[in-house]
Amino acid sequence: MEEDSKRNQKLFYRVLKTLRKRKQQSLRQIKSKDNKILTDEKEIMERWKEYFQELLNTSKTGNTANEEKEKHLEDKKSNKKHKNRKSIRT
Repeated sequence: MEEDSKRNQKLFYRVLKTLRKRKQQSLRQIKSKDNKILTDEKEIMERWKEYFQELLNTSKTGNTANEEKEKHLEDKKSNKKHKNRKSIRT
């Protein structure tokens, strides 16, 4: 029984070792901005670069959705304060 346990343990570690050595597959294709499928590694890397630049630089090009929501909420608060002041005065 102890011998079986040792064999199973060796088998377990052998399988584990082979699984760890397997190379993970990288992304083979991706869609471009105009929905064309890119398969060339350089094109894929350029697309990812472009995507992240756009993602990280959205505030420079204009308002993001969150910024617009924040502005809308600030406007609502300002209007509410104005109405409260007006009602207090009358």
